[in-house]
Amino acid sequence: MASRLNPRGWAKGMLLKGLRAFEDIASVRPGAQGVVRWIDSSMAGWGAADADPPWTREQAQAGWTEKDPVENPGVFHVPMADVCMFKPRDDGARNTQDRRAAVRVQPFRRIAYPGAPYLLAQRVRGIVSKRYPFPRTGAHLHGRVALLGNEVSDACNYYHFWIDTVGDFLMLREAFPPDLQPERFLISYSGQPWQEQILDMIGIMPHQVIPYADYERVTVDELLVPVRDKGAMNMTSGLVDRIRGAAGHPSVGSNPDRLLYISRGDTTRRPVRNEADVQALMHRHGIEVKELSGMAVIEQMALFASARLVVATHGAGLTNLMWCEEGTKVIELLPDRHRVPCFRDICRQRKLEHQVILCPQTPAEDALSASMEVSLQDLEAVLMAHGFRVPVPISAAG
Repeated sequence: MASRLNPRGWAKGMLLKGLRAFEDIASVRPGAQGVVRWIDSSMAGWGAADADPPWTREQAQAGWTEKDPVENPGVFHVPMADVCMFKPRDDGARNTQDRRAAVRVQPFRRIAYPGAPYLLAQRVRGIVSKRYPFPRTGAHLHGRVALLGNEVSDACNYYHFWIDTVGDFLMLREAFPPDLQPERFLISYSGQPWQEQILDMIGIMPHQVIPYADYERVTVDELLVPVRDKGAMNMTSGLVDRIRGAAGHPSVGSNPDRLLYISRGDTTRRPVRNEADVQALMHRHGIEVKELSGMAVIEQMALFASARLVVATHGAGLTNLMWCEEGTKVIELLPDRHRVPCFRDICRQRKLEHQVILCPQTPAEDALSASMEVSLQDLEAVLMAHGFRVPVPISAAG
């Protein structure tokens, strides 16, 4: 056992742990007043995440990854904020425009919010790797600017853009009077058409967008930083209805009847190894196979709004469950090493009937990207239990 110990790695780990503990003590936390102003958002109805209801046996067995909810949602108002943008570690699967922001009020004193990078640890890594992550100078942004999203590094993702970025925008719009609204927005933005379409829907103009990746460091006259439940683990209560109201959800009448399988055949992250067999099973049950890449946002919204059944592997496209009608049945093919509950929570808020089938992933690969295998037997059993049987040919029935 002793021969396997890496003293250098152990010492590095202990150093980083100590630096983080020190920085946690020095950080400005939600609710603090003084160098920053803290604005409680609970009066505007932006409280904590939904409490967990009793789960069915199948849901309890899913073994969801969980974290503690934000206890004190609100907004930091930071005068003369100093913002450092950090690139995520290169794992070959992220968008090159992804960043995560740390907000400083003093050298190495940050404001603390979920996902905020540790400044001292970043500096030590920069020195060891001979990179200096804090440029000596940066641009200055005049006026009042809001930092949207910023819970995770890969916020150029469709799910995080809707839930984190749009959610923060709506929080500020409801919590602040018109004369205190931000003039511009720092956004994890890569210029993808679907991002432009979403921003247009909710009323953010192109000239108001400041992409994270445009700067390594900026100072801001006034910075607004929303703090609430974001990311994939907890969802702010009532968020789905707020997003539907802001985006203008599509209406397809009172009787959605399409049966859909949303394929991830158009992505390299968490591919289904037996995708062809899954699609063949879908066809036998009369279920349409769809891929979402290249589809306009309004088309994705209308597609999900027309569904009576959605079968899909876990992925950002399932954010469109927000547009489904109440009572729609959802079968989520969930990677067994990536059990995040974000789409379960959307289903809960939309009153959809949600069920999961755990799918084993390749053990040697990273859980975020590892391929997965769908049990055709389990999938067919769930379809049959919900009444989606294989259509009987007319000749056989007669």
